[in-house]
Amino acid sequence: MKKLTILVFSFMLTFSVNVFADLASDRVALLNFYDATNGDNWDNHTNWGSQDVCTWHGVTCNEINTRVVGLSLYNNNLTGSIPSSIGNLTELRRLGLYNNNLTGSIPSSIGNLTKLVRLYLWNNNLTGSIPSSIGNLTELEGLLLSQNNLTGSIPSSIGNLTELKELHLSSNNLTGSIPSSIWNLTELRGLRLGSNNLTGSIPSSIGNLTELEGLLLSQNNLTGSIPSSIGSLTELTGLHLSSNNLTGSIPSSITNLTKLTSLRLNENRFTGKIPSEIGKLTELEYLYLNDNKLIGAIPNSIINLENILHNELILYSNCSLYAENSSVGSFINSKNDMGLYYIIFTNGNCINDMSAVYYLLLN
Repeated sequence: MKKLTILVFSFMLTFSVNVFADLASDRVALLNFYDATNGDNWDNHTNWGSQDVCTWHGVTCNEINTRVVGLSLYNNNLTGSIPSSIGNLTELRRLGLYNNNLTGSIPSSIGNLTKLVRLYLWNNNLTGSIPSSIGNLTELEGLLLSQNNLTGSIPSSIGNLTELKELHLSSNNLTGSIPSSIWNLTELRGLRLGSNNLTGSIPSSIGNLTELEGLLLSQNNLTGSIPSSIGSLTELTGLHLSSNNLTGSIPSSITNLTKLTSLRLNENRFTGKIPSEIGKLTELEYLYLNDNKLIGAIPNSIINLENILHNELILYSNCSLYAENSSVGSFINSKNDMGLYYIIFTNGNCINDMSAVYYLLLN
């Protein structure tokens, strides 16, 4: 019995030492973070430096107060850079540092935080590339790095993040093509890669992302056509592909996306006609098809788009669009201050396309 008591006591003592050692290690990592990000100038640094780490502003510990599991210091005037010692907070599940003034790069040690579920660093001044070690964060559900100054290509290792629901990398300076591995992230609800310098085409494998609700790829240098598999994304409410170099016709399968409230395909080089069944998209509030090379009659079904907001039906600066009958013309005039006249007046955006010019002359 005495040996058993000694054994239990020894185990409890070892456990306590390890627990205190882990929390002490977290404390050191947090104090390094405080110094690296000029903590004395934070808007709120309540209790930072006191003995009880779990009372520090923005810090969350687990239920038994033995490890740090959350660090949320958004909108808190953080400056400086994220230190590599952040990777020592190995039980961290939430890291929210958005809406600050952080500079420098994202340290590769971020890949040590393998229990992270949310990594929110958007709206800072971070530079450098996205570290490939981010692919180690296989429990991640939200990766939000938009509105920084990140450069380089999107690492293919992001394809390892099979639990990812939100991937936001917009408004950076990212280059290269979109990694093919991203099209296998079938849990994605939101994919926002707009306002970068991405190149390449949109592959047919985009049709794998059947849970997607928002696809924002505007303001890049994407080429090629929209694959017909886009019609598989029936949960989409927002499809923004504007300001690229996309060509070909608008696929008729796009009219399968009956939950769309915003469709923005403007400022590309699309040719052909507006899909005849565009009127199936009755939830649309925004329809931007301007500054393309579209031709022919505006479909009669467009009059079904009663939810289009005023001045948000934009069809000007195409090749040769016209209203086939007065009902279409009246609908367009009711939805836009400049009306049908302006659409016709700005036709002619096909001067280098002789087949389109011939069509325009005949109509």
